[in-house]
Amino acid sequence: MVNTEGVLSIKSVNLVAQISHKLGYLECLLEHTAAEQTRLSKASRQKKLNASIGMDLNASQLTGVSLDEAYESCSRWRLGSEESIQDAHRSIYAAFSPEAGHYRSAGMGIYQYNKLVHTTAPAGQVARQLRALLEWLEQANDHPLVKAAVFLRQYEFIQPFSVGNSSIAHLWVSLILGQWHGLLRWLNFESKLKERRGEYYDCLRASIGNNDLCIMVEFVLQRLDEAFDELLDGVKKAAKDQNTRTGSPKSSDLSSVICSDNSHFNGIKPYFTTRENILALLQEHPEWSAARLSEVLGISDRAVEKHLAKLKSRGQLKRVGSARGGYWRVVAPLNEQLGLLQGES
Repeated sequence: MVNTEGVLSIKSVNLVAQISHKLGYLECLLEHTAAEQTRLSKASRQKKLNASIGMDLNASQLTGVSLDEAYESCSRWRLGSEESIQDAHRSIYAAFSPEAGHYRSAGMGIYQYNKLVHTTAPAGQVARQLRALLEWLEQANDHPLVKAAVFLRQYEFIQPFSVGNSSIAHLWVSLILGQWHGLLRWLNFESKLKERRGEYYDCLRASIGNNDLCIMVEFVLQRLDEAFDELLDGVKKAAKDQNTRTGSPKSSDLSSVICSDNSHFNGIKPYFTTRENILALLQEHPEWSAARLSEVLGISDRAVEKHLAKLKSRGQLKRVGSARGGYWRVVAPLNEQLGLLQGES
């Protein structure tokens, strides 16, 4: 079994909270743009699948490999099933390797530019280590984002097959994310990994060499966060396009949220609640008044005062000095408070 104790740095905790809020914001947007998002997913699907193949160190030998059927058949695969992962590999690579669906029988090292990135699990231990990883995946109560990042790192070390390991790892990460939310099966994190391929293997080498999951988990979470930003940008564009074509009330309302001047202010996070945005803004600008917060957030002075009072009563915010000449102090870093604030407006 995988030991994930201490695997999350403060930065990783913050990333998990941030991505979770982006998912909530995404769900809100999709209430208005479901049709457009289906089209967007199909349009970006091939880019995702191509990047997955392109991350494989044997990519030049995999011309013609198609992952479409494997992703379309995702309901066939069980995350914790050894049989499923072997069947997935067999269905994709049967035409390319007589060993498709079978674990490698020889030792293996991962090389990039003729430089050893890391050695892999001995061939004789592949089956046992993969079963332990899949058992952990089935039973662990960790957040799906953490499970996805940890699985990718552990799978990269095991490298159970002689060819096509990257695409199978990415398929399973997509299944993990897809169980969290169906849309995320098509989240194009592979392109983000490929864009930083050198850094990816540097982190992998350091993570395996130092037996430190934290290094790789943080890197993968950052790439997932970037993929979410790209997805949100696509949905926003679809929402604006829909509003241009139809002028429907819902679309107009959504467009006003997406395109409002306040949403472009660097401190505003549309996937944060109002109180979280207040904390984030005051962490950056402790001298701000309630009136300034009201202006930036686009809500009334009275509403801001109520939020400030609530934050102070819960010990999350403190006023230092006088009302006119003092400043605000956020009592704990924002990433430590997000869990307390979820679900509030």
